[in-house]
Amino acid sequence: APSNVDEEAERHARDDDEVHEVDGAAVVSKARWLQQRNDYVRDAFNLVEGAGDDVVVQDYHCATYSDGGVLAQGRLYVTYTHALFAASVPEVRVRMPLRRVLAVRKAKAM
Repeated sequence: APSNVDEEAERHARDDDEVHEVDGAAVVSKARWLQQRNDYVRDAFNLVEGAGDDVVVQDYHCATYSDGGVLAQGRLYVTYTHALFAASVPEVRVRMPLRRVLAVRKAKAM
């Protein structure tokens, strides 16, 4: 698994290019990328392997403010049960049950 979120996003972009080459290979490439993404998230957030609820269904590039008030850029991974934020700085990880999420809004960082 990659050590930081930027490497994960870069690999995602490369794998996305492979997806459009050949139909048969595209399915394998996409399936491999989805498995790698789930493995990365499971490792980064210490999720239990085999828990079907913690499969990543969508991910987004985003940013949030850390406890020290510093803007941390990274990726937001959404599973069936959690919103998981992993910053490019390994120390910044946020795990929130979806039942606690009231709203998500798109905003430009200042």
